[in-house]
Amino acid sequence: MKKYLIVVLVLGMTQILIGQVSLNIYHSDGETPFDCNNGVMLGESIKFVISSDSNEYWSGGLFISGQDRTLGTLVGRDLDPNTRDWTGSHFQAAGNSAKVTEWKDSAIFGFDFYTFYPKDPNSDPNSTATGDWFVIDYYADNIGDCNIGFYLYDHNANWHEPNYVITVHNVPTRNFNTDEQVDLLDYSVLASFWMATSCSGPNWCGGTDLNFDGYVDSYDLGLFAEYWCWGTSTPSVAEVGQMMGGEGSEMQMMMMQTQSAVSASTSPTQAKSDKIIGWLENLWVEDEEVRATISEEEWNGFIESVKYLAEY
Repeated sequence: MKKYLIVVLVLGMTQILIGQVSLNIYHSDGETPFDCNNGVMLGESIKFVISSDSNEYWSGGLFISGQDRTLGTLVGRDLDPNTRDWTGSHFQAAGNSAKVTEWKDSAIFGFDFYTFYPKDPNSDPNSTATGDWFVIDYYADNIGDCNIGFYLYDHNANWHEPNYVITVHNVPTRNFNTDEQVDLLDYSVLASFWMATSCSGPNWCGGTDLNFDGYVDSYDLGLFAEYWCWGTSTPSVAEVGQMMGGEGSEMQMMMMQTQSAVSASTSPTQAKSDKIIGWLENLWVEDEEVRATISEEEWNGFIESVKYLAEY
């Protein structure tokens, strides 16, 4: 019996190579390679792009099965209800006869990919070209490890088992204000719950109790800092000063709103800003896990942003 290779990608691999076909994983911008060691925050997405350096005919699929379907969702682009083809999920290089179809039943959900469907691959000229062929978006719905099977139909006689399994780690969001960025405004939310106790589900102190231990403390701050500046190129402190541009500028209004959010906190256990900064400065030295998950430059930039917030 033929043996099938199942690989769980948990060591930062962003590409699977199968002969001339490759599966690439990107952040939501579709350009930045995604490291499978990192997590996908709830509500956010990554992209699976199937490419090839060949123009040969190919078919395969991406599917989530079993209980993992409660953790994440695969989403196609631009469904044509007449042909049931997700036209936006196949690129020009996939050819004129390419098609992406959705499949959902009681056990499995996902998409089939064809560079020749529905025509006989031997009946028409092959318009398939090298390059990116297909794209599917993945959205993190619930916390946990979601396994996504990659199927190669021409290499797999048993379609019940994937050839490869990609494991995506869904983690709590740090984008507390849901503006597609993790920045000072999100820090202000964290600060408003700082040193809070008795956090419980489903709210978990506005989502700031990131390790679900009932407290908002330095552990949560370390987890928050892992995604600092996610979704935005936050300027340096010096650049922020230059961007202030005088009274009434957009940057100054943002900083005033942030400070207002922090000042409006009614939590009796909120630490003073200088104590928070002191903890931040010590955390890098004391916590090996923090040092392993964020660079010293990124951490120092985070501290400088917090100091800047405290000054305004």
